[in-house]
Amino acid sequence: MASALSTITKNICQQLLGNRSVLWINGLTLVLFLVLLTHAKVWGSPQEIEFLFHKADPTKQPHLGFLTLISNVLWGLPVAYCAFSLGLMKQIHPQGRLDRFLLLSATGISIILIDEVYRITISLVTWFGVSKVLIASLYGVAALGYIFSFRKRIHSTPYALLLAAISLVVISRVVDLLRIAAPGAPARMLLEDGTKLLGLVNLTLYWWLVCQQEVLRSLQRYRQPTSVNAHQHL
Repeated sequence: MASALSTITKNICQQLLGNRSVLWINGLTLVLFLVLLTHAKVWGSPQEIEFLFHKADPTKQPHLGFLTLISNVLWGLPVAYCAFSLGLMKQIHPQGRLDRFLLLSATGISIILIDEVYRITISLVTWFGVSKVLIASLYGVAALGYIFSFRKRIHSTPYALLLAAISLVVISRVVDLLRIAAPGAPARMLLEDGTKLLGLVNLTLYWWLVCQQEVLRSLQRYRQPTSVNAHQHL
C-alpha cells in the first residue's frame, strides 16, 4: 500500500513538474489573483474584484463578470476538444466505435456547463427549494462513479491535472456551501470563484493533453496495418 502511494505521488510530481506549459499557465493565473488581491488591499477597491466575479449580465459594464465568463469558456473548451477529437478519430477509423471515455466526459462536462450558464442549480434552489447540498451530492456521486468506471483509463493519462482540477472545484463548492467567512470580500471571492477558475484552467490543460494523446494513438493504429502490409509485400 505504501509502495503504491509512493508511486502515485512520484507520478503526480513528475506530471506537474515535467510540463513547463502547465507550470507557466498555473503560475500566471496565481499571479493574476495575487495582483487582484494586492490591488484591493492597497488601493481599497474590493468592489472591482466582486465585479469581475459577478454573475450578472455584463452588457452594461464590460468588465462586469469578466472572470465568470472566462470560467464558462473554460468549461466549454474540454467539450470542444473531446467533440473534435471524436470526430477526427471517427474519420481515421470509420468502422471503429466512438470512444466512451471521451464521449461520456464531454457529456458530463456539457451538463455542468449548461448548469453554470443557465444557473439551473440556483433556479432549483430559489424557485423549488431544492437543497444545494443535495445537488452537490448528486454531482459528487456522479463524479465518483465516473472515476471508478474509467479508473484504468484515467491512470494512463496525466491524471495529476485532473486531480488538481477536481480538488480546486471541490474547495470552491465547499466554500459556497459552508459560506466560509474569509477576512474581507475580495479574499472570499478569490477563495470561492478563484479556486474554481484555477481548477478549470487545469481541467482545460488536462483535456488538451488527453485528446492530443488519443488522436495520436488513433493515427498510430491506422498506420500500423499499412506498415505491416508493405513489409509483407516486400
